[in-house]
Amino acid sequence: MRTRILTLAIVAIGLSAGLFINRPARAVPTLSVEPQTFDIAVPPGRGLSTKIKISGISRSFLPGRLTVSPTLAPYVASIEPSVLPALPPSYVAGSTTNVKIVFAVATGTPPGVIDGGLLLNGKSILPMKLTIGELLYPPDPGEAGKETLEGIDSDGDGIRDDIQRYIEITYSDQPTARAGLRQMAQNHQAALLAANDRTASREIADEVSHSYECLEALGFGRFLGARLRAEVLNTTTRSRAYISYNQNLGGMVTEIPIIPSKNACKF
Repeated sequence: MRTRILTLAIVAIGLSAGLFINRPARAVPTLSVEPQTFDIAVPPGRGLSTKIKISGISRSFLPGRLTVSPTLAPYVASIEPSVLPALPPSYVAGSTTNVKIVFAVATGTPPGVIDGGLLLNGKSILPMKLTIGELLYPPDPGEAGKETLEGIDSDGDGIRDDIQRYIEITYSDQPTARAGLRQMAQNHQAALLAANDRTASREIADEVSHSYECLEALGFGRFLGARLRAEVLNTTTRSRAYISYNQNLGGMVTEIPIIPSKNACKF
């Protein structure tokens, strides 16, 4: 009997002590923002739209207002959506929202680098850097830009964001080369997307050929185009699509001029 009473006493003490033990707190919801590195360049008198993906949104963050820091506000034309709505009662897991930000730099704005951030309810969730200058490129899409064949083209110019950045940054002091490579990048992108269509592949083939001719006519030779192609085919999926595209051209005859003409340039 004494043993049973002692056992009950020990259990009671253990239960009482448990009331004062710090239990693990519930996990605090966290936000994930892509791209993780945001640096963008816009020349004076131009605009550039880009997309940001915010994931892990929960009731802890909503409803919420999206703004940019005061340093960037003069250069942002719009944020859509600017208000993240409250979640429905049935909501359980985190969600994702795609946010479109349009940058616009007025003509005559002096060149420089502006640091700031994207804010949710006044708190920074993404550091941002805007370069005002002659170059024009979107933020780095990172690994998210490799997830699909088409990649990410946030400004809708027919050139993947990673390729646009490569051209603008690598050839920052060669505007003519940038123009020629942009033409080629658009045609390479179209070729990849046409890989499953023999007719479409043959239609774009002439444009791809003109891109190489343009670079040669500008005095850069074909090596510049070869370097760009290596950047374009940066995943297994894209390399396989390019092989399929070339297979679609079997038996096709393409004229290659002895003397390249600048008429092949579309700019």
